[in-house]
Amino acid sequence: MSGREDDLILYLLAMAAGTALGGGVIAWIMARRHGWRAALLVPLAILFGAVGMVWRSGGLDRAHFGQVAVLAAPAVIGALTGLAIGALRR
Repeated sequence: MSGREDDLILYLLAMAAGTALGGGVIAWIMARRHGWRAALLVPLAILFGAVGMVWRSGGLDRAHFGQVAVLAAPAVIGALTGLAIGALRR
């Protein structure tokens, strides 16, 4: 990295897009194979995983809910999009 903030923002956006795409593909596959109800476990597992990571790193109070949102938001949005696409095609 060159140390510029522009590069860091692009890397973070690329990581968020990759996470959203990965969560969307997994939820889409789950919705196609097992139905939308079973595929609801994907965004819930992502959310619980983010809560668990933040909780283990230093507790879970009001100040840490922003960290949970930043960690889980791209994957949950991608998973819900994949779930919607998979449920519509059925």
